[in-house]
Amino acid sequence: MEKTVQTENMQKGQAVATLKDVSFSSPDKLLFYGVDLVVKKGQNTTLIGESGVGKSTLLKLVLGRIVPDTGTVVLSKKLKVSYVPQDIEELDIEATISIRDLFFKARGLDMLGKRKAELEQEMTTTDPEKLQAILNEYGTISEEYEKRGGYAAESDMGKILAGLKLDQNSTGHITPDSKLNEVSSGQKTRVLIGQALFANSDLLVLDDPTSHLDVESVDWLSKYLRNSEQATLIATNNLPFINACANKVVEITDFGRVLAFEGDYGDYLTKRDRLLEAEKAEAEAVMAEKDRIEATYKDFKAKQVFKRSSAMAQVGRSLQTRIQRLEDEHQELPGSKQVHRSERVRNIAFEAGRRSGDNVVTIGNVMKEYGNYLALDLSLLDTVIKRGEFFLVSGGNGSGKSTLLRLIASAAGNQEFDPTIGSIEIGASVNAAYYSQDYTGIAREGDIFEEVRTVVKGGGESEAAAILHFWGFPKATIRNRQIDQLSVGEKKQLALAKIMAQHPNLLLLDEPTDYLKPEIVDRLVSALREYNGTVILVSHNSEFKKSLKFHRELELPQGKIKLLNESK
Repeated sequence: MEKTVQTENMQKGQAVATLKDVSFSSPDKLLFYGVDLVVKKGQNTTLIGESGVGKSTLLKLVLGRIVPDTGTVVLSKKLKVSYVPQDIEELDIEATISIRDLFFKARGLDMLGKRKAELEQEMTTTDPEKLQAILNEYGTISEEYEKRGGYAAESDMGKILAGLKLDQNSTGHITPDSKLNEVSSGQKTRVLIGQALFANSDLLVLDDPTSHLDVESVDWLSKYLRNSEQATLIATNNLPFINACANKVVEITDFGRVLAFEGDYGDYLTKRDRLLEAEKAEAEAVMAEKDRIEATYKDFKAKQVFKRSSAMAQVGRSLQTRIQRLEDEHQELPGSKQVHRSERVRNIAFEAGRRSGDNVVTIGNVMKEYGNYLALDLSLLDTVIKRGEFFLVSGGNGSGKSTLLRLIASAAGNQEFDPTIGSIEIGASVNAAYYSQDYTGIAREGDIFEEVRTVVKGGGESEAAAILHFWGFPKATIRNRQIDQLSVGEKKQLALAKIMAQHPNLLLLDEPTDYLKPEIVDRLVSALREYNGTVILVSHNSEFKKSLKFHRELELPQGKIKLLNESK
């Protein structure tokens, strides 16, 4: 079928994007096929599915950024779209632009405001003969400025920044005049999410936005979207978020089928399972009939019944035709394609390769500043993290959690990211592995198998393969998958695999559950529960934290330590 991306006039309440019989393949597999999807104005659609099934790809198809292998994508004419991808580097944004200018530009208020100010200046300096023309243009500009929400822009921006915890009250330093290169990578993503909300677009497309938000901000975002009249399409596996705002759920299954039902996640599961069970029963009935006829045919053939007469020979040919028709019918039924790619996985735990000293990390009255901004203040804290301790670092966005882990990682790896005041000392025989939010520790290109095998002691191929399989990579693809073909979630899985292969005795984990499907999060919990080393963890995932036993918790920005458990 012809590959097309078309546009047509949008009418209020109608579809803003329509996919018809769309399929798409990555370089190594078919992602999805036969996709029929309508995105409507006033509808919050969430897109779910395992890592690597093609959620980000489907978003880009809807946006017209890529074209399908088959099928059509029809977008409404003059459609205004706001899009925030997982990798914000896809967006060409000036690093030194202020948050205010970024927001105002999203509504087109930057140029309007500039021209409005110019006209106001001209009114005081021009001669009377030109004044009427200036007043006429000023009236037109002012009307358009008001239509785009210019007079409410500062208030709207302030509410969004506060909801996403990007205001001065939440961060201590971020204001609308702050530039993008003055905020952290996670805060930058939240700024872009805020800009997308502020834009008042016809279609809002967000790729896994809750990975960068704490629980309160996720709750705020769900309420904001629930009250929105625009069309939204959001890729996420965050079930509380889905249930809080979605009125339509779309799933890319692991067998390439795309299913969509209106309602929240619970409604979706009920309708999906009912449909799949019915389709599977239909396919199984056809296969059972085919097997019955085929058994009869084989029985008659063994007894040489078909050789007794021309009439019986004709019966044999009829049976063969009927068997082939049933096979073809079975292949056409959707229930025949419910073949999940899941495989049995052997449990593996993180394992410390060698014993560290008793004192693993000593934090001594540390402060870290970025210019005039105080990112971390532990000037009153002097503590030692002991061998075998599970140490939790908690706090709101911008409280310094990632800064602390980066300081510890730098001290453990002899990197140049040091405290402004105070010290961090690493104990004897400590071998640390650092999992960060914005740097996964893996190469940009290359073979995933070699990426892990090269850090396995002795280069053991069987251990590398087992570790990759544990972290969600099918056995059949382990030796030929390329890093640049992986989704963000799969790259995170590869980073965890590489860390496991190194057998570190200190794990520094900064938001390790982001972008991971629930099954992989469960494996991470299992692997950590049996770990015999030391863990320093940052996570906003409350269920994940509850599943592990921590000895102590450092609460930021206060710098207070709370005792949780005497032992794991």
